Amino acid sequence: MLRTALALVLARSTHAFVTPVPRVQRAVKLHAVPETITALQHVDLPTTLTAFADQGGNLAGKFFMGSLPPYVLFLYFLNYEKNNAPPLVRFGFAYLLLFVLATIPTGIISKTTWGVSLADADWLHGGAEALLTVTNIMLLLGFRNALKNDADGSDAEWARLASAACAIAATILIATGVPLFHFEAHEPFLGGLGALGIGQDIEPVNALSIPTWIVHFSSVCEFILAMKLATVYAKQTGDEKWNGVAWGMLPSHASGVCACTYHLFYNQAALSWLVTAQAGLTFLGNTTLFIAALRLALANGWTLQDAIPKSLDDVNPTTGDYKLDIQRVEPVQDLTPDLVLTGEIVAVAVGAAYLTKYGSLVALPILTQPNSILAALILIAVPATVAYTILPRPAFASGVGEFSLPSFGGGENAITYDDVKKFGVSGTIAYVLTELAFWAVAFPVAAALFTQANGHAPDLFNSGEDRAAVIASIFVGANVARLAVPLRFGVALAAAPWVDENIVQRFGGDSVDVEAVVEEVVEEEKGFSLPKFKNPFE
Repeated sequence: MLRTALALVLARSTHAFVTPVPRVQRAVKLHAVPETITALQHVDLPTTLTAFADQGGNLAGKFFMGSLPPYVLFLYFLNYEKNNAPPLVRFGFAYLLLFVLATIPTGIISKTTWGVSLADADWLHGGAEALLTVTNIMLLLGFRNALKNDADGSDAEWARLASAACAIAATILIATGVPLFHFEAHEPFLGGLGALGIGQDIEPVNALSIPTWIVHFSSVCEFILAMKLATVYAKQTGDEKWNGVAWGMLPSHASGVCACTYHLFYNQAALSWLVTAQAGLTFLGNTTLFIAALRLALANGWTLQDAIPKSLDDVNPTTGDYKLDIQRVEPVQDLTPDLVLTGEIVAVAVGAAYLTKYGSLVALPILTQPNSILAALILIAVPATVAYTILPRPAFASGVGEFSLPSFGGGENAITYDDVKKFGVSGTIAYVLTELAFWAVAFPVAAALFTQANGHAPDLFNSGEDRAAVIASIFVGANVARLAVPLRFGVALAAAPWVDENIVQRFGGDSVDVEAVVEEVVEEEKGFSLPKFKNPFE
């Protein structure tokens, strides 16, 4: 029981923890998704012990269980005083743990009472998800007030009290919903406030309500804005490592997109690979946040000495609570007014909720089928668009200096194969090795996704349908991989000196003057700022 509860505690995600449920005790009238109707009629109600047992054994459960340690480390390094992280930002990231904690009782209630997943119990789902919205609001308040040089606003007591009130309200809802108000599984969150009463006779009974969709889209919008504000904070403080925090948030955003996509397709069991992807992105997101916070702390002077308490009464004071040093933040004069931004977020969230809720009725024949390719395209397109439009271009550290990765779309500063060829045989070998490494994971990933979605490994020799599904997944990945072509060229460029030293020279090939080649590239490509090129593998 402890193991299964721990699997949920470790679930760091941007959206409510969801698990497809193949069976329940009572027959429930559904209007779509035929395979679900069949499965819902032949099973005993699961016990509390077995409610989450599968999460400890499957791949998603392992990802979720591994996600807490890096997130705790992220919180630790983020709180390093010299990072000058806005207090409400630190509070918001820590408050996320309440959202994670809330998924345990809500998940147990939904499973043991009705035999459905949390994603299918709308009122519980929306109530838990609301805590995530509070988390993201805290991030926005912290960054925005810091950028206004409002030290008090960046640590507003009213915001903490309001977030506590939301947590109490969610607790009361969870505790009283069934015994006092006798809510059923598909009771809409907040009574389905704002519902138009359209399509109730044709949409699946587990379709999200308008309030729950609003909470989801609000969370997504707020998190994207928080990522953008992190990059602004990097610029205004002169601490570019905050850009790494923004990039570290991207997999968490993608995890949220996984959940929304899963809900869009009415939580079909055949699309359970989205749950695995969400779990994997949760683990990846927590890991990238930890790495980003570590880099931030190290750049600001953190050492192992800061991790060792000087006495029992002096436990790591450099990572405790501290006020914002506004002297280190250059104020932004043209921030969108608070009321205007609030109105914009509300308008986007409400509009997207209605469009999704009732626009989906037109696409029911598509959305009630397990269309993995369409789901994958949505999952890839949204985070890729966010990354391309709001995040700064990454940089490769060389040990001596840095050169910036040019625009993904090409342009005059893009790294090309011509730059790689300047390293001669070493560059060509480095590029071949990079491509082999890049594509070596394509088939295993595609096969793993197929296995998660279908419950068995693909039979590539005897089943044409299995072969087609795996090839389709690889095809989708290949098209997305085109966005990363400059990145792959950059990796090959960085690996070329190591290849020259450890492969070409060792086997008697012609060596290359690394520094001379780099100087030539620097002269031709304005996107570089590297005075010297050092072996990145040393």
